[in-house]
Amino acid sequence: MTAKLKILFLNSVRREMWGGGEKWMVTVAAGLKKRGHTVFLGGREGSRFLEEARKAGVETVRFNFRGDLDPVTSFRIFRFIWENNLTTVCTNYDKELRLAMIPAKLSRGTAVVARKGLPLIRDRLTYRICYQHFVDAIIVPSKSLKRELSQIPWLDKNIINVVPNGVDASKYLPGLDRSLLAEFRLLPDSPSVGVVARLSGQKGHLAFLQAAKKVREKLPDAVFFVVGDGKERGALEERARVLSLEKNVIFAGHRRDMTKVYAALDVVVLPSLYEGMPNAVLEAMSCGRAVVATRTGGTEEVVQDGISGFMVNREDHTAIAERVIQLLSEPELREKMGNAGRRLVLEKFTVEDMIKSVETIFLSRSLPVPNAL
Repeated sequence: MTAKLKILFLNSVRREMWGGGEKWMVTVAAGLKKRGHTVFLGGREGSRFLEEARKAGVETVRFNFRGDLDPVTSFRIFRFIWENNLTTVCTNYDKELRLAMIPAKLSRGTAVVARKGLPLIRDRLTYRICYQHFVDAIIVPSKSLKRELSQIPWLDKNIINVVPNGVDASKYLPGLDRSLLAEFRLLPDSPSVGVVARLSGQKGHLAFLQAAKKVREKLPDAVFFVVGDGKERGALEERARVLSLEKNVIFAGHRRDMTKVYAALDVVVLPSLYEGMPNAVLEAMSCGRAVVATRTGGTEEVVQDGISGFMVNREDHTAIAERVIQLLSEPELREKMGNAGRRLVLEKFTVEDMIKSVETIFLSRSLPVPNAL
């Protein structure tokens, strides 16, 4: 019988932020619970992270995360680890890693696993202390990210594990539902293009808006959805006004009905400047949508150029526009690429495979819970 784990996932994200790392943690935690392990998700009270965890049926615990070395939070984490006899602590950001690493090591040798969605490890003393002396394993979503981290001379390459992001293909299903357009009082036959990402400089929304202007010149009825929210929203709305795109670009904000969103989009664009492995592309492909994405990070390991979508160079808004126009003009090509993307997800990027891989890593790095066999 497989040894049972007792795991605390920690995430210090604030309020409404809901990105790939948060979704990964909730999905993996819920999956491991179904596989018989004891799982807790620790975060800030009032955060969407804890809200989604509760919806997924995972037990939650509140921490304040006042500072990177806050002794009160560190002590609370230590007490929680000790009282619950945890085998593993998994962190998403370095803030919670620094708060939890010493408590974990003082508590019967609890394993510390750091999930890194981006290559944010610097050649500084604080990072060396954390990752050389306290981290037992690192999980990254792509081979490209592992290669990048492996260039750090002092980081042990043997602790870096690649676990591709996975999608629940039974949830993200192909289909056509144009009700999103009706919601924003748009014609149901309007050619629709969308970018699904938090509104930050990393995601390349400026190139998306520039591409939208070029697409509109050829297809005046095209509409462009910006799905997500973030600190750059005001600047992007202003940029859309400068480009005279107010009637064509819809800032839809945070959405919880993503299957409905993908079902209404003819083409999904991800113009990121850098990526680990984008969930939005995987979700769109699972929904049978053709994608246009930039050549960066793990995106190149997901999108097969010319088969399941098109790849273009970063910040090349002209190329983005050309590919979007091509896909909007050729419905048979869109369908062919969408079908190919769905097959690829089912073959290589399922949520079940992701959860099993994480379980294997946790089991290999953690001491078994006493009397749990």
